[in-house]
Amino acid sequence: MMVLHSKSRLSGKITLNEEGIFTEKPDVAVVVFGEEPYAEGQGDIENLAYQAENKSDLALLKRLKSQGIPVVSLFISGRPLWVNAELNASDAFVAAWLPGSEGKAVADVLLTDIHEQVQHNFIGKLSFSWPNSPTQIVNRFDEDYQPLLPYGFGLHYGEASTLPSDLPEEYQLVNSSKKNMKIFAGKAIKPWQLLLTSGEQVSKIESNSAFLPGISYRTVDKNVQEDAFRIQLTGDREGGVKFSTLDGQIADLAMTPIISSALAFTVKRESDIATAVMLSMFCGKTTAEQQHCQASIDITKQLLELPKDEWHELSVGLSCFDKVGIQFDKLTTVFSLTSSSEMTLSISDIYFSTNAANTATIQCN
Repeated sequence: MMVLHSKSRLSGKITLNEEGIFTEKPDVAVVVFGEEPYAEGQGDIENLAYQAENKSDLALLKRLKSQGIPVVSLFISGRPLWVNAELNASDAFVAAWLPGSEGKAVADVLLTDIHEQVQHNFIGKLSFSWPNSPTQIVNRFDEDYQPLLPYGFGLHYGEASTLPSDLPEEYQLVNSSKKNMKIFAGKAIKPWQLLLTSGEQVSKIESNSAFLPGISYRTVDKNVQEDAFRIQLTGDREGGVKFSTLDGQIADLAMTPIISSALAFTVKRESDIATAVMLSMFCGKTTAEQQHCQASIDITKQLLELPKDEWHELSVGLSCFDKVGIQFDKLTTVFSLTSSSEMTLSISDIYFSTNAANTATIQCN
């Protein structure tokens, strides 16, 4: 959520806008951002880099800074994360942890009263050491103790920051050409959102179950709680699921190594399949653009070859989509699975797998 605060000595105005859009330049921008909700194994991460694969929050901070707007960042997380770039792009940075229903208390220490006096000073101190790199495991009694910020650190109003304004932002793990890009890992990974489709009807999935005519959706457990989902089609009409960007925004994946990569997902076939199952991608914002910028691969044969009620990985070389017209710098739907067959499938772990084209289930090189 984005909070824009514009004030004079006698009155003030607060504008809320998630995208950080405004008509009147504000005196200060208060940006609330942080980790998506998670539970149990879904919260597991490979390293401590915040938004390692999609720096959308950082882009917003930088856009505001570039317009000469002071930026106050409120960072919500359940653990210390490596946020050097976000710190560099902020004039003030508050680790708010998980305030829950007491989020108003953050406003009490952040905003002055009607006399422009501090209501409450900051007294909170770090209950964890803050990491100096995405891979650093650091605790206060370590023999080699070199955190970015030590256990117990915290500033009061009037105290100057001890951090430089040019913290290192580069690290070896961010080379997207050498790592897999996740689309679904127990939840849809930004910028993708999970949608249920039935004919022309489309519904965003925001709970553990959803229904449209001819199709039902429910989360299931594969390795940890609700890390997969099951779709059941009645065969009355075409339906399925898709991962698309919000409001048809363009996702530029042109840097993805198309020749050597594959679109992979884990699937469990739980029924027979009578008619074709299509795996598709779409690009372009309008329906007319998508009609000329789409690719569909028939994966029925590969699904039927899988033993029933067992988890297996299927993958399609990205060159299969590239050869029939997908423009990876204009993607709006990265994964669409549809069928008019009566069937039941469970799906987990959807991602772009690098260096996997030559071993993909379906190859087009």
